[in-house]
Amino acid sequence: MPLLLILLAGQAMASMDGSIMAVAAPSLHADLHASGAQVQLTLAIYLIVFAALVIIGARLGDVLGRRRAFVYGIAAFTLASMAGGLAPSAAVLILARAVQGAAAALMTPQVLAMIQIQFTGEARARAIGAYSLILAVGVAGCATRQMAKVEPGERLVGERLEIKVDGPWNQLDATVLAPAQAWTMEGLPIDQLLIYSGVKDGEAIHPVARGSSAKSFNFRSNMQPDEIVTMFEGALTRDGSTFKLAKLEPSAFGGAKGLRFEYAVIRKIDNVQLSGVGFATVSDGELFAMLYSAPRLGFFARHQQRVEEIAKTAKVRAKPSGG
Repeated sequence: MPLLLILLAGQAMASMDGSIMAVAAPSLHADLHASGAQVQLTLAIYLIVFAALVIIGARLGDVLGRRRAFVYGIAAFTLASMAGGLAPSAAVLILARAVQGAAAALMTPQVLAMIQIQFTGEARARAIGAYSLILAVGVAGCATRQMAKVEPGERLVGERLEIKVDGPWNQLDATVLAPAQAWTMEGLPIDQLLIYSGVKDGEAIHPVARGSSAKSFNFRSNMQPDEIVTMFEGALTRDGSTFKLAKLEPSAFGGAKGLRFEYAVIRKIDNVQLSGVGFATVSDGELFAMLYSAPRLGFFARHQQRVEEIAKTAKVRAKPSGG
């Protein structure tokens, strides 16, 4: 029984790590002054490294022995967790999370293998049942706290922006990106669709943490199209990324006159080149906009047309009287 508890504790640590970080995302922004991209990478890097190394981890269990591989994995995971908890910056935390993913990839394949080896008969059945419960709770926690499926069809974003959705989008629980809703097709940090509905005069785009020295970029109802683009540029490059405007043109959006722009971003944290397209309009002094970005090679072209179609369906409702 003590062996089973230790194995299940290790599995629980690995399974729930994603949901734990999702809960901590607002604190990362406030305490470590992490940018939106850094928060997203902090959440995603664990699963990326884990998925890349889990087969190697299973093979190392054959080479080193299951018990030894599990002990090495849980020890490395614990030390990486401690390093993450004490991280002085977002970059250090991201590195610690990557080590956590590698350690989990070494630790978790040994759990079920050791249950199969160490237990027989009814004891094995009970052990596998407990293992399945731990796994299900961890996966469910990650899914419910990080993202929710966006059902196809008509959808109201905020109080006034109507759009028609087609495709398997997921909405992220990304407080750091408020007031925008954050959607993804491929999963972060690969692609993201930011939808702004009813940003009011003077309201900040992706507000900075209290006490942060970072510049705040606020919407003003009298902004010209180029000023709106400059506002988004500032918010997207606050972490040191670079932005280049490729095209800006008048375009209908939300059933009214608006703008469409194409841009490129080189993300500082990993030097990935992103392509992006944005749409915006101002209605009754409020901003409505959509920005989509994804890696230039492969992903952006794959989903650009779907985003363009969503933008064509956008309609801004009339502002409620007295609102």
